[in-house]
Amino acid sequence: MLKSAAIIQCFLAVLALQGSWAFSWRTPQNNTQSVCPLQDPPTQCGAFCFSILHPMQEELTSIEGKQNLVQTKLLAVQSRLEAERVSLTSKMDAQLVALQTEMKNQVQALQSDMDIKLDSILQTVQAKLDAQLSVLQESLKNIVTKADFEERVNKTEIDPHLPFEKIGNRYFYIEHDLERTWQSAASSCRRMGGYLATPRDEQELNDLLPHLAKSKNYWIGLNDIDQEDEFVSVASGKPAPFLNWDQFQPNNLRNNQDCVYMDYGRMIDSECSDVWPFICQLDNEV
Repeated sequence: MLKSAAIIQCFLAVLALQGSWAFSWRTPQNNTQSVCPLQDPPTQCGAFCFSILHPMQEELTSIEGKQNLVQTKLLAVQSRLEAERVSLTSKMDAQLVALQTEMKNQVQALQSDMDIKLDSILQTVQAKLDAQLSVLQESLKNIVTKADFEERVNKTEIDPHLPFEKIGNRYFYIEHDLERTWQSAASSCRRMGGYLATPRDEQELNDLLPHLAKSKNYWIGLNDIDQEDEFVSVASGKPAPFLNWDQFQPNNLRNNQDCVYMDYGRMIDSECSDVWPFICQLDNEV
């Protein structure tokens, strides 16, 4: 490319010289114009042009070399930047994969821990529910419904000994769960074919005690409703054949305690409107 430019420039110079076949210049000493007549313009002009253009050609060659060097350095920089970009991208991808894996592992560990805790809580709750259900089922076994009670009453019409059981020498029915006033308890015993019970003697009382709950009180058939301090049996209307009063009893508190209950064998007078379980006897001898 540089050679073509030089030839063109030389050609232009030859054309310019052919008009006068001379070359003129100014000398720096006298600032006068000198003229060099050309005897053989083609031969003399070629050598002259080459001597003039040779430094320019070398400068252009130098510039072209520098451009090539710059271009080479630029390509090297671009290659290095591309390599760094690829390396950085690879590192970022690897870090991203590692981060995703770590987050996944942490989520799985957290979920596993939550599952274990949830299972533990559910097992604890289930155990408590099972325990409460067991207690409730046991409680339901001891509950006497109206239908059960009526069934007991109806059975007594078929068998006079049911639901009475023989304790000692007589038949008794002990109601542990239903709580009634004294009058209601007496009516319940009558519907069953019996009466509120009155212990005949100490031996009979001792026979009854193993069948009674120590934590409960039970109505018996003794009362002094008609005459204060004259306790009679509601079954026979006769005076009580046996009394086993608790300490300071009877006290007729507030002058309104005419009915008797037993606290595990100890007799206590109380208001007839109080509610307690009760004991029935089948006969009316006592």
